[in-house]
Amino acid sequence: MKSVIGLLALIIMIVAGNLYFRADSTEAISIDAKNCDLQQSSCKVVLDDKTSIIFNILPKPVKANEQLKLVFESKTTQINSAAVQIVGTNMDMGILSYKLKPNKNNIFTSAAGLGICNLREMHWLIRVKVEIDSVQYVVNFNLTTN
Repeated sequence: MKSVIGLLALIIMIVAGNLYFRADSTEAISIDAKNCDLQQSSCKVVLDDKTSIIFNILPKPVKANEQLKLVFESKTTQINSAAVQIVGTNMDMGILSYKLKPNKNNIFTSAAGLGICNLREMHWLIRVKVEIDSVQYVVNFNLTTN
């Protein structure tokens, strides 16, 4: 009898814990930036019918092994937080993570850098993670460095 009660209590705890974590987690809306070349200019992406963002990497051209500046802004909406992850797609370069800091004009910035490798061209996936009013977005950009 004790083992049945113990098993029942364990099942209830597992189900309750699973429901708690599902309710607490939010799924991000993923958007792929199209027709955008971060080597040439900043990129504007529309998140929804009232929100657009602008992302840029400075200086141009973007090169590995140089001090870079990540710049993110929205002129339409107040941003809660912004972060960037950069991942090499044709060579494992680890995950480069940067938390962008806001200024008073709703512009977020961070210093950054890209590692060097022995490939002629390095392809990068840049994930800009944005939170607006408890909604999380992940905007994916592609970048190629020489």
